[in-house]
Amino acid sequence: MSANLPPADVTAARVIGVSPLAIAWRHVMPNAIGTLLTQIAIVMPRAITTESVLSFFGMGVAPDVPTWGRIIASAAGFAEQAPLSLLFPVLALALTTLSLSMVGNRMREHFDPLSKPLASGA
Repeated sequence: MSANLPPADVTAARVIGVSPLAIAWRHVMPNAIGTLLTQIAIVMPRAITTESVLSFFGMGVAPDVPTWGRIIASAAGFAEQAPLSLLFPVLALALTTLSLSMVGNRMREHFDPLSKPLASGA
């Protein structure tokens, strides 16, 4: 089968007159949903970290919006008197990004057909 041809189920659906939207919903989306979910779970920790760093340096979202970066920046001034005020937002940020990264890795392993061991038949 050539790489330029659509899969047989999509071709068959076109032949019998199924609408393009129905083809996308029934045949394309189930094959793409794993990749999309994995990509979202991998990109989210980067986006959260980037936003937090930008907010920490004062270049993030509007000043009246509470973000972890802004909370960490304001707590940094009190680090000597109250170190826990700095510790908890940093831990929350780290645990959130770490858990999203782990979810992304697990989803990638689950949806990647090359990472699954082959069934050994005797």
